[in-house]
Amino acid sequence: MTYFNKFIATHLLSGFVVFSFMGLWIEHAVADDFIPKLLYVGVNTKVKNANNRIDQFLKKYGKRITVFQCKENPCGKKNKRPFRKIRVKSGTENGWIKILRKSPLVKYVIRPKDTNDRLPGDGSVVEVDDPCAKQALPFISLKYGSEVPFESLENLVKKIYQGKCDNCVQLDESSSLAKTFSIVDLNKEVIKEENFVENLALSFLMTDEKKPEWFIVVSGQYAPVPEKKGVPPTHFQEMRCQYHEQLKAYADKFQGKLQGYLENPK
Repeated sequence: MTYFNKFIATHLLSGFVVFSFMGLWIEHAVADDFIPKLLYVGVNTKVKNANNRIDQFLKKYGKRITVFQCKENPCGKKNKRPFRKIRVKSGTENGWIKILRKSPLVKYVIRPKDTNDRLPGDGSVVEVDDPCAKQALPFISLKYGSEVPFESLENLVKKIYQGKCDNCVQLDESSSLAKTFSIVDLNKEVIKEENFVENLALSFLMTDEKKPEWFIVVSGQYAPVPEKKGVPPTHFQEMRCQYHEQLKAYADKFQGKLQGYLENPK
């Protein structure tokens, strides 16, 4: 019995989760039981050449997804249930489940449990028990995402933040299905009650379908404002830890503002 089959059997017997390879999947469970960053993506072998095409599909998201090789390539091949082990940024796992399961190439996406397990490729390195890593990042959708030209996103983000900072919007990473923008040196943008330097990151992720959808991951960092002018801030911390509620509220507000620009571009 392979590791993956043991994993399935354990959950069926434990009573926590019941699912089949016919399309049921895990989204809700005790967060402490999940391995941070790790997802199993099952291949829908009913789709023509899906086992070859799925690797190209995952590559379209750039560095946001890392695929790990199993001893048997692909994973689960001997049992004719091929899947991929992938790593994503902590806090975005459930968001990726929603995105990837929309592809016809994907049969299921699950988060494996067992916090003592090691991530593939890490050797003897065990994931650090960081409570912040278990806090999910805000994950919002874009209603008219399929109508948004990919190349126009940068201008759209700059339009939203113009006047808040000077040339502070940067395109950090771009691939065929994703773009990530950073907005730096903001103040009281998310955390109104404190005087912090705030840096935001907005990742636009598109589904690979005939009618694509946009999803956006909102993350941010904050640091004390330096006492001396011209000195760069240090000791940045993740907003999703102490200021998770503020970040979530800001993401909802950003979604509404972005929707407004799309409906009234002028």
